[in-house]
Amino acid sequence: MRLNIKKAIVASMGLMTLLSLASCGDKKNEPLDQNKVYDSVTSKLELKTSAEGKDFFTDGIQEATLTKATDGDTATFKTSTDKSVTIRFYGIDTPESTGSVEKWGKSASNFTKEILTKAYSIILEASEAPAVKDSYGDRYLGYVWVKSDAESPYKNVNLQVVENGFSADKSKPSDKYASYFKEAEEFARKGLLHIWNENLEDPNYSDKAIETDLKDIVTNPDTYYDKEESLGVKVRVTVYLKSYRESSSGTVTFVAGQVVDGKEYTYNIYAGYNTSNVPGNLYLGTLYTLTGTVQMYNGQYQISGLTYVPMKSGGDLVTEVQSNYYLQFDNGKTYEAKYYQSLYGNITVTEASVSGTTLTFTGSANNKKTNETKTFTFTCPVSEGYNVSDIQGKTISTYGCVDNNVVTILDYTNISIK
Repeated sequence: MRLNIKKAIVASMGLMTLLSLASCGDKKNEPLDQNKVYDSVTSKLELKTSAEGKDFFTDGIQEATLTKATDGDTATFKTSTDKSVTIRFYGIDTPESTGSVEKWGKSASNFTKEILTKAYSIILEASEAPAVKDSYGDRYLGYVWVKSDAESPYKNVNLQVVENGFSADKSKPSDKYASYFKEAEEFARKGLLHIWNENLEDPNYSDKAIETDLKDIVTNPDTYYDKEESLGVKVRVTVYLKSYRESSSGTVTFVAGQVVDGKEYTYNIYAGYNTSNVPGNLYLGTLYTLTGTVQMYNGQYQISGLTYVPMKSGGDLVTEVQSNYYLQFDNGKTYEAKYYQSLYGNITVTEASVSGTTLTFTGSANNKKTNETKTFTFTCPVSEGYNVSDIQGKTISTYGCVDNNVVTILDYTNISIK
């Protein structure tokens, strides 16, 4: 059954707003209408620098068109001279909505995206001239100005994000527009807009995780992710980590697996930057229970927003269930720290027998970390009449999960005879 999470949260949001209004009547600050767009402060700030004939990178200002709205404070543009530039909106920091997932992150992303996609004209203004990059080195710091039609004045999107309560004021006192950003934050705070209202539900954020498994997530994707709204559900699953890859920017994505009804299902698990504590404390071959939000990145589904706290477990935290649960036996794989002790070399099969359609065999392999030899027992389904001489005494590579000291291989095709 399809989960209409969004409608349920929207209804909850309305109820919480009414309760907040009822309980705060005697207080100075009462919540404004969360569904309105405010610009009273933003309208005070004027763009006084002409972009005509200017270059963003050298002069610090230039007209551009939107290429991609990434999240609430990042977007990519093409300048009037056909150069691509990714802008990290200066003076703001909206909640996360891509790698990790935070409350108000998706709502902030939608807010910024709507302004940019409906803009009649866009001007990029660098935080300083010539333009400078952020600490990651791949995004330029700047202000984004838009006008809705030919007759309207340009408005500062960064400032409007703050005024509507999707970011705190992150400007410095010495910044050219600092006083406006300070006033915009005060307006949002007094109006209890979005991030400033702790009692308000975010319609684009799942607070409570759904206990599920990879089979249901894989076979029923529309239940967990609404492509039209780009909105995913928060889930909690128990999975083992099979492999990982690291991007050029240093982010780590694991491939996780889970066996359900005798079949293995896999899914991408985004763990964030390799400098953070999440990927640094996850190991291949280990079985974990983890919580995250289903997302789509570059056309592929993934679970993002993991939370790991050393010495703590349970709740929404990444929790280890069993180490050395998923074992790989393959001389072709090079040992790395994240393989921990789950990687072994090829197996030398010493004994093998068949009972009906179940193949059982034993073999020894060297641990890739310690080089110690260990003996394992394996089971694998085979067809009727299987000849054990096909595997007896052979060297093989394979993989499987440990259950009661027996490594279960799900399919005979997962065995490669050398």
